[in-house]
Parts: sequence; C-alpha cells; structure tokens
Amino acid sequence: MVRRTRDGITINTFMLERSAYMVHFINDPMKINNGRVFIATPDRLGEYILVDYVANKRKWIG
Repeated sequence: MVRRTRDGITINTFMLERSAYMVHFINDPMKINNGRVFIATPDRLGEYILVDYVANKRKWIG
C-alpha cells in the first residue's frame, strides 16, 4: 500500500461486506492512500462503478 501511495496510485475499494469490523479495516488504508471506499449491494455494484467513473466524485455511500 505504501509503495502504491508513493507512486501516486490511488486504490479504490468496492465492498459487499457491511460489518463494522470490515468497514473499519478497509477505511484505515484508504485514508492513508486517499482512496475511496464504496459499500454496495451485489445488485447495485455496477451502478456505483458507473457513477464514480462518469462523475469522478468522492462520495460516502451508506
């Protein structure tokens, strides 16, 4: 993760898990990397990818 951040690579994570443990687990590295975390349901995952790609916005979806 540190190497990717240093190289200017942003990591975005799409999560299908909503447990507090997993959300906390993934939020810490994303804060370091300035990445985004998208928490979605399996039936709407493609929709969130499309919205982020087209709009290029940072959003907390929850």
